[in-house]
Amino acid sequence: MFFKSLKWRLVSIFFLLVISIMLVVGTYLIYAVEKAYKDDFIYQMKQSVEAFSEKDIEKNISEDSPNYSYELFKTFKNIFVINNINRKGYMLDHLGKVEFASDPEDLKEKVIPKTSNILAAMNGQIGNKTSEGDEQLDYAKPIMINGKVQYILYIKYNKEGLKNVLDRLKSVIFYSVLSALGISIFLGYLLAQAITGPITKLTGRVEKMASGDFENIIENRSGDELGKLTDSFNYMSQELKRTLNQISNEKSKMAALLLHMTDGVIAFNLEGEIIHANPAAERMLGISRGDEDFETIFTQIGFKISREEIINLDDGKMIEQQIGVRDRYYKTVFAAFKGEDGKASGIIAVIQDITEQQKLENMRREFVANVSHELKTPLTSIKTYTETLLDGAIDDKEVTREFLNVVNSEASRMSRIVSDLLQLSRLDYEETRWHKVEFNLGVMAKDVIEKIKIEAKKKQQCIECIIKPHAAKVLGDKDGIEQVIINIISNSIKYTPEKGGIIVEVGGGERGAHLKVIDNGIGIPSKDLPRIFERFYRVDKARSREMGGTGLGLSIAKEIVESNGGNISIISGLGKGTEVTIEFSTIQSEQLETGS
Repeated sequence: MFFKSLKWRLVSIFFLLVISIMLVVGTYLIYAVEKAYKDDFIYQMKQSVEAFSEKDIEKNISEDSPNYSYELFKTFKNIFVINNINRKGYMLDHLGKVEFASDPEDLKEKVIPKTSNILAAMNGQIGNKTSEGDEQLDYAKPIMINGKVQYILYIKYNKEGLKNVLDRLKSVIFYSVLSALGISIFLGYLLAQAITGPITKLTGRVEKMASGDFENIIENRSGDELGKLTDSFNYMSQELKRTLNQISNEKSKMAALLLHMTDGVIAFNLEGEIIHANPAAERMLGISRGDEDFETIFTQIGFKISREEIINLDDGKMIEQQIGVRDRYYKTVFAAFKGEDGKASGIIAVIQDITEQQKLENMRREFVANVSHELKTPLTSIKTYTETLLDGAIDDKEVTREFLNVVNSEASRMSRIVSDLLQLSRLDYEETRWHKVEFNLGVMAKDVIEKIKIEAKKKQQCIECIIKPHAAKVLGDKDGIEQVIINIISNSIKYTPEKGGIIVEVGGGERGAHLKVIDNGIGIPSKDLPRIFERFYRVDKARSREMGGTGLGLSIAKEIVESNGGNISIISGLGKGTEVTIEFSTIQSEQLETGS
């Protein structure tokens, strides 16, 4: 955990750097001091020997003198003062035996250990070499007489003094290192804090950003690289906030769009698993986000398509299929969507409910077939009777009159069909101009009954008109509404047996006016009620044609009532009679003033 912290890693690096430098410098100082001692010793020896040779020549020491060796050593000793306890001088003969010594105590030992320098001097060479492992420094100078080594001047220096110096130096270096380490830790901590402090703030800011907080801005008090990093981070935070807000808004729009779309949208990954399905798709196909996958969903409803076929589609290509599911008709478009690498990453299916379009198409086909059939029947009758007359029946006046009556009746029927079709066409394309006026619905009901009561008397039917008090007035197209009332009462007369009863009730209130036509006729089966207002729809087609009906009366009535702001409904049962209700909204005061 300690070295996982950048701060303490920086302190450790600074600590190791300082201690490394101190150790290198200390080692170099010790080596330099030791080498300086050795070099100084060799230099002094060289200078002393040269000085000794010159003095020796000046004093003309006689080589024949019996005390020649002593005089040589005495002269050398005077020139090279030996006053250090660690430095000693010797006069050796050519075999290395001690003749004289600077320290009288050393004369007790007539033979001293022969070093490499003494051996060199015994061979006529100056011995001035040193080695790392030697406990002492020494120097040997051969004295040549007649070309032969007669004496050896030998000086040795014990390293004990050098060791003391080096020990003191090491002690100084040790305490210097300790002081430097303490300073380095303190300065390293300050340096690490200066570096990691802003980083710690940035880390805390990043954690807040990860939780969705983009509001706080890090204060920048420096213009260095960390300050620039802080400014860049603050800028990035604001840009990221703005970008995320845009993404969130787009995501919300897309989610709302998918949520409220009437078309279904399902997205699958390459394995066929659902990654998104909007409510419309779940409702259409009856699926959930459980274990359903591509094959399970579309195989069970009869789609003959494979995932591989869709995934391998070229860019811009799609596959379209249409199928029925639970009395509904759906058109589904399949396409592959790609990832950033340009490769297919899934499948998207858009499902459109075309049930209404399909129903309209079916109704259109049925309407064309019905119109053709309705026109074909009278045309066939006309053609048949006309051909019969042309074949000779025209000579029989009685037969001719009968046939012409039939032709006239069929022509009138065709005229009514064409007239009703034209009226429906005008209503569909809103080409009918309504002349809305204020009138009393009860008065109109009475007038209509007076006009058609002859038809009821023919079947010995009783028509009762009930006008309730406070019957509201109606604002609408008087002729159109009158046509509707005539059609409804006429239908009741047609489909009510002889001596049957019909009640016309008119009433009103705060919510509006209504007119009800109630009979005790043959009634309408419940299964036919939902389609009763469809064009050319008849409950009993043969009987309707016999009674002269075109199958368009109720369709026209519904269009007229709704165009005048009303509503028409039918309650009936087979053998239980029929109740037709027409409702209109109450007239508003401003409508009464304008009369429109």
